Amino acid sequence: MNELFSYTILTLIAITIYQPARWAKFACSGRGFTKTRFWIWTAYNFYFMCFHMYFVEKSHIPFYGPMENYLLGWLSVAMICLHISAIPTEWKRRPGRSRKIFDPKIRKHKLTFDRYRLAQPRKSILSFWKRE
Repeated sequence: MNELFSYTILTLIAITIYQPARWAKFACSGRGFTKTRFWIWTAYNFYFMCFHMYFVEKSHIPFYGPMENYLLGWLSVAMICLHISAIPTEWKRRPGRSRKIFDPKIRKHKLTFDRYRLAQPRKSILSFWKRE
């Protein structure tokens, strides 16, 4: 029971540490981007990436002690990937589903792919062979 409690607490701490980085990924990108914020959040992400890499290599958590659990190792690998992707950028990042793909207001004026393809002039397969 004690180990399960420890694993749960460490998982919640890892997710809690990632939340500010995720917030900064969207809030400090685009118009909110500055070099100072970029370097601050890059240092934050780099520190916690090193923390997770240390745990993956040594199976030791600073200020806690050794932990031999492969699930926490995989959690650390996932958190490394998440921290890498949480660096602010100059362009505006959007969450995965920021708008409807099939919004009729957006798609109304555009041709469907089949209509577009049929509107193009047909070319022969041997068009590269033609001499002009």
